[in-house]
Amino acid sequence: MTKSTISARPQIVGVGELLWDVFPDKKRPGGAPANVAYHATILGADGYLVSRVGNDQAGKEIIGFLEKKGLNTANIQIDGQWPTGRVDIEFTANGEPVYTIVKPVAWDYIAYTDELEILIKKSDAIIYGTLAQRNKTSADTIERILKKSKSDTLKVLDVNFRRGGYNKEIVMRSLRYADIVKINEDELKELSRITETDQPVPMMFSKYGIRGICLTKGVGGSTWIDQNNTITQQAYVSDNSDGDPVGLGDGFTAALTLEILKNQSPEQALEKASRYTSLLAEKKGGMPELEKRELTALFSNYT
Repeated sequence: MTKSTISARPQIVGVGELLWDVFPDKKRPGGAPANVAYHATILGADGYLVSRVGNDQAGKEIIGFLEKKGLNTANIQIDGQWPTGRVDIEFTANGEPVYTIVKPVAWDYIAYTDELEILIKKSDAIIYGTLAQRNKTSADTIERILKKSKSDTLKVLDVNFRRGGYNKEIVMRSLRYADIVKINEDELKELSRITETDQPVPMMFSKYGIRGICLTKGVGGSTWIDQNNTITQQAYVSDNSDGDPVGLGDGFTAALTLEILKNQSPEQALEKASRYTSLLAEKKGGMPELEKRELTALFSNYT
């Protein structure tokens, strides 16, 4: 499933939306692929982000933030017409986030460049989603990235269905290039509706040649499914009284991808991803501050 040899710091590329998550009390940098690249860097990989921001103050601020976090921002393009992305976030009575995603914005117009091709030719993994393909320009660029990448580059589809941000064509195209699919229970039901099948998991294997599916279930844990195995991992309990659920799935995706690149078993990959998510649940936002001592304590008994 993966390369036989991976560098000490694998190169993990997130492709898609970069934006400001605007909460009731403040704004924080976000966007699923940006979050994944951030967490991959925290966990010991070289995280790269391919995206686009406006030629505005919001764009300058978010690039500056990522640079301070150690992310490579060379492939974040500047758009002279469209503004930097923004998502307004409110929470339901039971703490679930409700997203209002502004459009059109700069990340709808990601362009394919020579610099981008150099990056993807040396990448170990590419993580992409469905939301960033809502506009044809970015959708075409993402497809070209997946076509141009090496055959042994791990391609991870992180399904992120958002109202008005996907259709059947986007979903089918995304599945066509994926090695691994990460999807939650609600998204799996929606996938079943879109593809008009009551057996979406077998369909992904038989029709699209998917190698592994990770089904996340919140407090119910996660399940890895491939042609030979079904493996279930419990969710680790944490004190989330001061945290929020924004970006938890992105941290999970980063940890899972890194472990797969290291040729760890599905059991080990699920466990580490679940442990990491339990720490993130105590934090706020998609790119929270994490201290080295927290990670050391979290993984001290992990093998």
